[in-house]
Amino acid sequence: MVDLYLSRGYRYFDTAHRYHGEMSEKAICETLTSRYDRDAYELTNKITRAPFIHSEEEQEPFFMNQLEICGVCESHCPQNLPIRKYLEDVKKF
Repeated sequence: MVDLYLSRGYRYFDTAHRYHGEMSEKAICETLTSRYDRDAYELTNKITRAPFIHSEEEQEPFFMNQLEICGVCESHCPQNLPIRKYLEDVKKF
C-alpha cells in the first residue's frame, strides 16, 4: 500500500500513538526508513491526550517515550534535526 501511494506521487503520511493498537508509529517508520530515502516522504505525528495523557505533567514524558519508540525516524532526518536536544533547550526557558 505504501509503495502504491508513493508511486502515485503522494508523500504525506500521518500517524499517532493511538492508531492501530499503538503500533502505527513503529510500523510506518520501519516501512518507510527501510525502503525509502528520507526525502521521498513527509511523516507527521501527533500527540493525543485521552486516554494516554491525563494531566499536563504527563505530556512531556509521554512525548519523550514516543521519540524513543520512533527514534529510527529521527536518525533518518535529512536535515539531521536533533529533536531531543531542541526539546531540552526549550525546557530551559
